[in-house]
Amino acid sequence: MEHAGSGYASDIVLNIEVESHAAVHHCRHEAKSDVRGCLRSQILFSLHTLMPTTAKGKGKADPRLPLLTNDNDAENDYGSTSQASQDAQHHQQQRAFTASPVPIQRAWRSYLLTGALALLTLLFGGSLAIILLADSYAAPALRNINNALSADGATSNQFWEQAVIVRGPDKINIAGIGRRTDDTGKENLELNLTVTVRLAVDSDFVMDLRDSRHDSWATEKWKSLGRWGVRRLGTVTAAMDDIVVYPANMSIDTPIVSLKSPSAVPIQLIPGLTPEDHQHPLPLRSVTIPLTISPSQNATLILDFLKKSWMTGFANVQIHSPDMMVHGGEPDDRVLKWWRIGSWRQWLKVDKSDVAVKLRLQSKSQPHN
Repeated sequence: MEHAGSGYASDIVLNIEVESHAAVHHCRHEAKSDVRGCLRSQILFSLHTLMPTTAKGKGKADPRLPLLTNDNDAENDYGSTSQASQDAQHHQQQRAFTASPVPIQRAWRSYLLTGALALLTLLFGGSLAIILLADSYAAPALRNINNALSADGATSNQFWEQAVIVRGPDKINIAGIGRRTDDTGKENLELNLTVTVRLAVDSDFVMDLRDSRHDSWATEKWKSLGRWGVRRLGTVTAAMDDIVVYPANMSIDTPIVSLKSPSAVPIQLIPGLTPEDHQHPLPLRSVTIPLTISPSQNATLILDFLKKSWMTGFANVQIHSPDMMVHGGEPDDRVLKWWRIGSWRQWLKVDKSDVAVKLRLQSKSQPHN
């Protein structure tokens, strides 16, 4: 029993020494004017919380109970212990905050990183959705055009008659006649002129957006969204290299005429047209196209071609261009200017090489039997 009591007393003394050092540090940290009174209050509070009270009867003292049971006496002799308790708690909170500070900057950094990742995910997902949606409209158009390019003259001609609306020419101005020497040293006659026509493309026919009574609700909304996109696009611009026209049953080495357009041609897109609308006047845009025409020097070839066309009533020709580029918007939308980087329409671009179109053109007059 004596050994246990001495060990318990040693623990109390050790705790009192620790609390005394803490009280000295607290009074110095708080810069109290009455350091002696502050130390006395802190030590009293420590004794009050550490020393056990004497229990009634023969029971053992509970070390968890305070030493002084009369709070009024402590307040009268040593001042307010509640104030000392608040100071001690405040000091302990400051020490806990200093030992393990709240990672506020780390929390804000985590929030910013999460927001940035969410924003990037939304941008990436939105861009991918726009690309896939645009591809769903461009794929039918490219498929129809490629089928028309690889088809025979009659099928190709039917497609281009429905896809391209041409009215005119409204005006033809001859700028002059000259001669040009080709790579082989031969001189070729050249005719420089400008042709004004009204030109447009039936986008619903090319992109398979014409309404059908078999369309579902989702298909109708998809087509409506496609027409809205075509209205936003408005115009495409086509630029081609030298165009060679030759008989369909001959090779490109036997051209009838060669055409060259030094400038790109803007082509209007009209959505929502029906086959019946092609027979009625349409608000088409007038386009002036500068052309340089070089007829073949082989007069016999031209006469034979005209004779066969007159006899059959059709002119079967093939049009070839080494390169063709079509981009969205007007011709100057691809020009970089100091006040803008460029229009979003310029990013819609299609390049094709070795373009060959077969046409079966009907003659205006046919021979009578």
